[in-house]
Amino acid sequence: MRDGGTTLFVPQPSVARARMALAEEGLPSSGAMGYELFDQQGSLGLTSFMQQINRLRALEGELARTITALRDVDAARVHLVLPDRDAFTREQITPSASVVVRMRGNFALEKAQASAIQSLVSASVPRLNSSAVTVMDSRGNKIFANDGSDMAGAATGMKAEAELALIRSVESLLAPRLGAQNVRVQAAVEFARNRSRLREQTFDPSATAVRSTQSVEEAEINREGSNEQPVTVEQNLPQVVVGAENAASDLNNSERSEQVTNYEISSRVFEQSTEPGGINRQSVGVLVNGIYQTDEAGNQVYVPRSAEELARIENLVKSAIGFDASRGDQVTVENLEFIDIASTAFPPQGSALMAFVQSNLMSILRYLVLLVAIALVSIFGLRPLITSLANREGNNENRLAIAGAQGRSSEQGGDGDLALEPGADGEQARLDGPDDAAASGARALPKPSVDERLDQMLEVRAVEGKVRASSLRKLGDIVEDNPDEVVAILRSWIYEDAA
Repeated sequence: MRDGGTTLFVPQPSVARARMALAEEGLPSSGAMGYELFDQQGSLGLTSFMQQINRLRALEGELARTITALRDVDAARVHLVLPDRDAFTREQITPSASVVVRMRGNFALEKAQASAIQSLVSASVPRLNSSAVTVMDSRGNKIFANDGSDMAGAATGMKAEAELALIRSVESLLAPRLGAQNVRVQAAVEFARNRSRLREQTFDPSATAVRSTQSVEEAEINREGSNEQPVTVEQNLPQVVVGAENAASDLNNSERSEQVTNYEISSRVFEQSTEPGGINRQSVGVLVNGIYQTDEAGNQVYVPRSAEELARIENLVKSAIGFDASRGDQVTVENLEFIDIASTAFPPQGSALMAFVQSNLMSILRYLVLLVAIALVSIFGLRPLITSLANREGNNENRLAIAGAQGRSSEQGGDGDLALEPGADGEQARLDGPDDAAASGARALPKPSVDERLDQMLEVRAVEGKVRASSLRKLGDIVEDNPDEVVAILRSWIYEDAA
């Protein structure tokens, strides 16, 4: 046994045989009881409430086994709430479920896996809606809530997927060098959530070009004057002719020249549109474990990694995530010693014996109560009976001895082999044999025990001749009064004959 009793090592040729032996005992056990719970418990003595609880436990165990079979899932626990419908009520309470999943190593629960678990549980329980299933990981992160808040915005899902992609990219890059258990990566991605539009136009005065030219020339001659003769006194004189040359005149000349030249100035127009979902900034934190070396005493000593190695790791991480300093990206690599902390969300998987005890706890308690009751009855009920039998047995000891002596005396009177001589007044009878000269005397017989007295009465084979009928009747009375002792003696005789 190694690794704290969690790993069993056997020789290479015996691997298959060891696996078969463990399989016969139902090992390794997953710890969660499924439908085999009904095979281990009998229906006798189970109430309807206990049967419902066993059905709920079996369904939870089967769902936990199925979820554990998914990729990268180490363990799972399922809690179902199946409310009973009360009588004379129209409102029906819908069931709900909660699932806690622990992943292997540094793997995180994917959104697709969480959705599959949600669909699996909802399809396995009658009248269970998928929105009533809550899925969370062993760190307490809620993947799917009952109210569906995790699916409210596409930006939230995109953020989680982007961070998970960064974490997996960095872990897959560093795991071959550092080991999957010696690196921890966390990422944070900040997305743009607002829509914006930018339009910018710039002009270059030094770069001009004639686009069009327009020339206009005008010439104007204007004569101002009147051809009418002026009104004078001469017009009233006879034979006087007034000439037109005397009329007033004014001549005006004007010219205008206009030229219009249109120039085209070069300009630059910059227009940018930003949609929600763009990456504004991303940050990655990497924690790596040090190196463990063996000292002269054989102990494991922690040795930090060098600054040069940490700088190389940082450069690799920057290349893997597409680091952009102008955007404000940040990468931090630190070297700290890791401490193994056992997860408390899932208890260690117990043995088959512990699983059997847990599943049959009520039955075991019932049997224990029954045994305690039997013990109390034996102590307080049989003890007075045993005392009474012992007193009766003491009173009948002399009568048993005399009855045995009378049986032998009848044989002596018939055949002359044995003779029972009556004792003197106040003395017990003495049994002498025909050739037993040493036994002829006045000594009294010792007080025989129960076994000896029964031997004297029941050893009929050692008696020659006939046995008095009254002796057999007395023997029957003894058997009726002391059945347990007679059975014990007969059993001991059987064992002696067998030996």
